[in-house]
Amino acid sequence: MSSYAKTCLKYGGWSDEEKAEFLVRKGFAIAKETGEIKAANRKLKAAKKLDKELNIKSLQQ
Repeated sequence: MSSYAKTCLKYGGWSDEEKAEFLVRKGFAIAKETGEIKAANRKLKAAKKLDKELNIKSLQQ
């Protein structure tokens, strides 16, 4: 994860739900841009840990 993304997650003052949404969008971007499915999946799993009720499919673009 980029230092910018880490900074956003750590100091952005975001709720866990907002952090989870960010991680999902980051995961989708990784999969689309680089094809690194394992890295993308790690983001999605981290998002689910933050927000158990998260509907990942609803955030897919």
